[in-house]
Amino acid sequence: MTKSLALLLTGLLVLTGCSRSRGRACDGLVYTEMGIDTRQYLPCASHILDTMRVLDQHLESYGAGKDASRFDAMGTMTELRKLLEGLGGTVKLRRRWVDAQMTDLNDALCTAYEVYYIEAYGLRHPDKRFREYSAHNHDLTKRYANEAWAYYANAVNSTSILNAPALAG
Repeated sequence: MTKSLALLLTGLLVLTGCSRSRGRACDGLVYTEMGIDTRQYLPCASHILDTMRVLDQHLESYGAGKDASRFDAMGTMTELRKLLEGLGGTVKLRRRWVDAQMTDLNDALCTAYEVYYIEAYGLRHPDKRFREYSAHNHDLTKRYANEAWAYYANAVNSTSILNAPALAG
């Protein structure tokens, strides 16, 4: 009995630790007049995009008929909303940054978030047909998320080029 209780408590501690670590890449970022430093911001943007990818998986699963995925999608949407709110929300993220790539990335992230939000709102509708319609029609959402991924990949490549050591010549 004590052994199973200890395992249960250990499991709860691990889960609690994991849930607290979510979004750590977005914690402590400081805005300046120029935005957030690109090298500090990219891990946060990656975390946001990964959360969108998980949300998309839940939406596809729900669209395929797995009702339990609806609640997973709503929980992931809440996590995504908190990440963006922690950065000042879409209004602050859509401001122009000195780094034009970050401005483009943020615009794509915000657009994808807003479309995901509309879709997730549809999942809360009491009419099951409306919920299913919402889950089945998220091609637009995926397109915006893929656009954000492309901007992210471009920014990562540009940043790694800037940080590459000089070649000995």
